[in-house]
Amino acid sequence: NITITNSGNGVSDAGIKIEASSSNKIINCNIYNNSNYGIYMYTAPFLPNIKNNLVEKCNIYNNTNRGIMIEGIPNIYNAYHNNISECTIYNTNLVGIRCDWTQYAYISNCTVYNNTAEGIWLDHSQYNEIKNCDIFANGDGIWLDGGSSNNNISNCNIHGNTFDGIDVSGGTASNNIIVNSIISHNNRNGIYIDHSSYHTISNSNIHNNTKCGLYITGATAANPTGSHIITETSIQNNNGDGIKLENTTNNKITKCMCI
Repeated sequence: NITITNSGNGVSDAGIKIEASSSNKIINCNIYNNSNYGIYMYTAPFLPNIKNNLVEKCNIYNNTNRGIMIEGIPNIYNAYHNNISECTIYNTNLVGIRCDWTQYAYISNCTVYNNTAEGIWLDHSQYNEIKNCDIFANGDGIWLDGGSSNNNISNCNIHGNTFDGIDVSGGTASNNIIVNSIISHNNRNGIYIDHSSYHTISNSNIHNNTKCGLYITGATAANPTGSHIITETSIQNNNGDGIKLENTTNNKITKCMCI
């Protein structure tokens, strides 16, 4: 294994930096105590795309700002098909994994915990998949921000986070799917959806959260959002409402157990 530690002192420094580059592999590395990022992949105007990079079987911890950061150019989405697999990412001062203006990232079989802010943060990002991950003891477990849409969260265990298990807010998002996941023991809501439409939650277990199991709210009563589908999901033993719908219309709840 390769160890990369104590690198950088500037705002964009990293243990490993990948600038406008593709098809690189980072495997079996220990990356820790770096300032600002553990791994930073990015591009800039007039530079090539960042695509088909792989981070696999790495331990990434105690980095100042973000464990892994993938950053495309706003409104161009030229960071795509980058994969993060079988990594353990923890004790970051801010975010475990952050993807900005990113498409088709695949985050799988990762353990993401004890990061001060979000475990995984998708900002203005589309068509990404988070699968088979254990995400706990972060601020929010997962935050879909900036209108992030058409993302898929599946087979994840999201538990014991300081705020929401999954937070969909900060923009008009749509068509995100949460399926086959356990979302429990979070200190605010299991899932919080704000000001967005057309999300699907299915075949999941949402239980023992401090506030609501699922809280969906629209912009205002005059301008509601909605058209969500909640199906075949068990929502149990949450301290607040099992499902709370506020300023939201045309939602469909079927084959759920709420106790």
